[in-house]
Amino acid sequence: MCFCNNHIDDARWKLLDQYFSDEISEFSKEIEICVKKINSETSLLGAGYSLDSNKYHKSCKVKVNRLNDKIAITINENTIFLNKLIKNLKEKKINLNNEVILNEIHLPQNFNEMQKEFTMIYKENKLFNEEIDKNKLKDQTSIRFHKVYRFIK
Repeated sequence: MCFCNNHIDDARWKLLDQYFSDEISEFSKEIEICVKKINSETSLLGAGYSLDSNKYHKSCKVKVNRLNDKIAITINENTIFLNKLIKNLKEKKINLNNEVILNEIHLPQNFNEMQKEFTMIYKENKLFNEEIDKNKLKDQTSIRFHKVYRFIK
């Protein structure tokens, strides 16, 4: 065989084959590691996550339930994305020596907006609870004064 009009001897071919064989083997191992990590993340997503709306005041429950719906949809989108990514990686691993046209994958929505929405709901709920506590303390003081007044009278 020739390369740039120069003959490549058998010893050189063996060196090249060994070099590319090692590189392909290393790349294959990297793909396996990536697939394992992605499977792990997919399992975490599969565990699901939702906010307990019973821990929030009535005025916040509707918002919490809406946020739970968004979280569930986003978890599903991310799971689909990760599964497609795993499929593409496995396909590439099978065809390491060949160019593979991978399926197009669209990045799913991330959780940043939901985190902001949760923070707003949390603050609103906290303010409401603080107001309730303040009113409760005020009412308790009022009841105490009333009892003292009735006792004195």
